[in-house]
Formats: sequence, C-alpha cells, structure tokens
Amino acid sequence: MIIDGINFIKGENNVGKSTFLWELSQTLYQLDKKICFLGGTKDFENNYNFLKIFEYKFFSQDERVFQFIIEIQKIVDYLVIDDIDFIKTDYADILFNEFKKPIILTCNINRVYNHFNHKHINFILHNNKNIELENNTVVKTEQFLNQIKRENKIEKLLNDKG
Repeated sequence: MIIDGINFIKGENNVGKSTFLWELSQTLYQLDKKICFLGGTKDFENNYNFLKIFEYKFFSQDERVFQFIIEIQKIVDYLVIDDIDFIKTDYADILFNEFKKPIILTCNINRVYNHFNHKHINFILHNNKNIELENNTVVKTEQFLNQIKRENKIEKLLNDKG
C-alpha cells in the first residue's frame, strides 16, 4: 500500500491527517523501520510521545536541514512530513526530487503537487476512521495499517526464502 515514491495523505482540515500519519509511522516503527520526521510547524516539537518513534526529528525551515535529510536517506527507511503545505516550495522540491526512499506526507485535499519525477499515490482521509485509496475504495484506517503489516510479513518471508 505504501509505494516507493511519494505517498500523499490528503484531507480537509481537522479530519485527523496528523493522527493517522502518526499511527502509520508507529506501525512502521513496530516493523523495525527507521523513520525521519520533518515537521512543517512546531506543533509536535515538545510532544515526547509523538516523537519517540522517530530516528531523526526536524522542525527547521533551514536549507541545511533539507540537505542533511538528503544525506541521511542512506540510513533511514522513510521520510514522514507533517504538513508539506507549511514547507517552502523550494525545499519541498529538493525533497521530492532528491530523496529516493518513500516519503509519506500530509497535505490539504486541494493541494496539487505535480512538478516532480517520482511515482506518487494519493490517499484521501475522510475522517479519522476511513481512508479512500486511489481506486476509489474506502477502507477503515485500521484495515489499511493491518494491510501494511501483512505486506511486510510476506516481504520478510520471501526475502528469507530467497
């Protein structure tokens, strides 16, 4: 369900995008994935419970931070951004074009990003319980997270046999 490319979690304001992003990140963390978090705002800067699952955490809009994130992609599995709408366009372009690992981010439902060369997928969060996939199928967020766990188990089994 999560692709190698850019995974947009879109939705209206106050539908639970940040909460779902954290639940998704927690699921990946439980699967021993290393995650870098970039906060578009400082809303979570002092929230230990939210941040403890992330290997690296940034809240700066400094160009050096974005260059550093490009460098650490060698040792992280995912880049998680909440909320890309607050990141300067030039810096978002750097991430979209130079970060080669999966990026999972939140943004407003009306925001269109189409100036990058990565595969991308849109997930539309209708409320904090239902998410719409690109094929217009609506599933419960819990089902979505369980599917990621199943896919990871299958991938591990295939890698162990290979």
